[in-house]
Amino acid sequence: MRLCNSNNSLAGRIICGNCGSTFGRKVWNSTDERLRRVIWRCNRKYEKKVRKSCDNGHIDDRVLYLAFVNTFNVMIENKDNFINKLKSFKDIVYVHPLVEHSWGQKVVRFYDLDKHIIEVGENIVMVIKRFLNSGLSIEETAVQMDVPVDYIKSSLK
Repeated sequence: MRLCNSNNSLAGRIICGNCGSTFGRKVWNSTDERLRRVIWRCNRKYEKKVRKSCDNGHIDDRVLYLAFVNTFNVMIENKDNFINKLKSFKDIVYVHPLVEHSWGQKVVRFYDLDKHIIEVGENIVMVIKRFLNSGLSIEETAVQMDVPVDYIKSSLK
């Protein structure tokens, strides 16, 4: 059974905590753009037409993606531990190993199960803090990252 598809890399990977089935992506009010809403809900919610099989609620698409991004950012705060854990999985095919961009952000790219490229990058605020903790001033950090000083200051708020 193929759980994920080429349209969405999260398809088949969100598991219902209530019944164990997978969540599916659904579009509500697709004919009216003003009311259009994309949600994820348990695929067993309406298994039978008369009786609903799972009473778990739905998740807004934007909320799900923000949760995914936030979780990923937490994982890579300790990027060395994350990279070591990633290296322990022998089935992962890398686009490239851990590299540091000219602006200082460290990233790694690899393929997911559907051959989509996943980039795991250091949160830019963490890059700024790393430079500041190494002894660079805000101005020197801005030069190193090739961004305005105001960007550095606003990122630290």
